[in-house]
Amino acid sequence: MRICTWAAAFFLLFFAGAAGAAGGTDAAAATDGTIHSFYAALRDYYRVPEMEIEGMRNSGISYEELSVVFFIAERSHTEMRHVIELRLTNRTWAEIAFRFGLMPDVFYVPLTTVPTASPYGRLYGRYAGRPKREWRTVRLTDGDVVNLVNLKFLSQSYGTPPEEVIRMRSEGKTFPEINEEIEKARQVGR
Repeated sequence: MRICTWAAAFFLLFFAGAAGAAGGTDAAAATDGTIHSFYAALRDYYRVPEMEIEGMRNSGISYEELSVVFFIAERSHTEMRHVIELRLTNRTWAEIAFRFGLMPDVFYVPLTTVPTASPYGRLYGRYAGRPKREWRTVRLTDGDVVNLVNLKFLSQSYGTPPEEVIRMRSEGKTFPEINEEIEKARQVGR
């Protein structure tokens, strides 16, 4: 009995760790309600049927990466399943975007001030000082793409200044948590 318990614990830890590594940015778990609210915001912003979002939840793509799937599919006029298929073959988000004709400049979100806090300070430093025509050559990691796409999604979805999203992200909040905080602030302001 004790061996079964240890085996079950190992199994859960191994696969939970593997799922977190594959998903990239799901390290800080959010509540089901917070994630459901995030899915609803994605659905509304990208005009994706709830059934498709539900189907993607089991695809191996993390909740914070779903916006990248929708963004790349929308901007490249391709089907989401093609984006997911490439991601599940261990392609980076930058490789997938390039494959569908999107360059790093498409991810850029204009700001009134250059951020210094992580993770955006280093990221915006890659764009700073370069002429806009050179932004196409900026190298982006998976985390960079996830951070930029969710920054764009949340700031445009709610009409929130991107600097506010950056502030919350630099405090260690997940994008579902940021979404929830912005929604609550909007409800209070009504």
